[in-house]
Amino acid sequence: MTLAAFLMFVDSTSADYRTDLVKQLGSAAAEQDLAIIQSKDPRDVIAAIIRNGLTFVGTLFVLTIVYAGILMFTSAGEEEKVTKAKNILKISTLGLVIVLSAYSITVFVTQVLLREPDDNRQLIEKYETDANIRNEESELQAIERETRDFIKNQFNTNRSQL
Repeated sequence: MTLAAFLMFVDSTSADYRTDLVKQLGSAAAEQDLAIIQSKDPRDVIAAIIRNGLTFVGTLFVLTIVYAGILMFTSAGEEEKVTKAKNILKISTLGLVIVLSAYSITVFVTQVLLREPDDNRQLIEKYETDANIRNEESELQAIERETRDFIKNQFNTNRSQL
């Protein structure tokens, strides 16, 4: 009786074995933007492989940091374990720096150097437009400064004549 009352408040779930697993995996892959792996362009395939490899190495970094932390906390004052944990932290941090450098180089190569010429032209035009806007803003600031100085001089001149 108690079991029946307890089960009355438990949500039920469906165990339908006919669920289309491939469809679910495809939608999950689309959410994670993994469709690039199916691309025929070798540049995209190589970029996806590098990106996935760097993700794996980053995961290894986190695991080594956790391992070094556990080793340090469980050392119980043993200098040997503390030294080993510190060395693991140093080596894994150096590895992280190398991985982040590799990732930044990969992003630079895939996003800037491997673009189509039209994309590069659009990027250059965007930066030129931004530079022109900054130049126009600095010219306006110079005009405002000159106007302010002129008004101050006129005010001081008129005040001294009174």
